[in-house]
Amino acid sequence: MRIIYIFTISFIIPACLCVLAEKRKSYQ
Repeated sequence: MRIIYIFTISFIIPACLCVLAEKRKSYQ
């Protein structure tokens, strides 16, 4: 169960960073 939790976090965090990067590009 712990492995699934770590795998989910390691997948969501980079995805959120990508979304934030895209939003910054759209602002500029």
